[in-house]
Amino acid sequence: PGEPIRLGVIQSDIRTLYGLGYFEDIRVVEEDGESGKIVIFEVDEKPIIRAIDYEGNDSVTLSAILERFRDAGVGLTVEIPYDETRIQRAKTELLGLLSEQGRQNATVEIETYDVPPNAIGVAFVIDEGPKIKIAEIEIVGNEAFSDGQIKGAMQLLKEAGPISSFKSQDVYHPLKMNDDITRIQM
Repeated sequence: PGEPIRLGVIQSDIRTLYGLGYFEDIRVVEEDGESGKIVIFEVDEKPIIRAIDYEGNDSVTLSAILERFRDAGVGLTVEIPYDETRIQRAKTELLGLLSEQGRQNATVEIETYDVPPNAIGVAFVIDEGPKIKIAEIEIVGNEAFSDGQIKGAMQLLKEAGPISSFKSQDVYHPLKMNDDITRIQM
């Protein structure tokens, strides 16, 4: 109070307020007062997330989703301001988790809904798509080693069968395939 208005201080205050993560928009208004100018910060608060729903998750449990979010440091919980970046990061992690379960074609849509008086709910609507399984592994170009020797060296992926299905080794995942290719090349 009583100090001259300095643009640099106002810009710093705006950055500090945005840095809190609670506001969507911040405007500065200047009004005439009895003893000088009055600086008013008008803010639009981000809505608070009151509920998080997961719809259509049949191949992964809620606890697996929450563990994945925790391990990845997503930081998505109720009672925090809505943050689009955090929501998109959660979506990416969820798609990765589904991919590891053989659901590479899964899609996740994000929907929000009002929770009165000034909050929202976030729903992750999941379409898992078909599970991609390995029906057959074909080895081409091998001369020194038989198909069986090469397939035997593969530890993470196997052709569909009763044991490989039970161990989920017949579920295709690109990272597992790359690990097995590296193992074969050694």
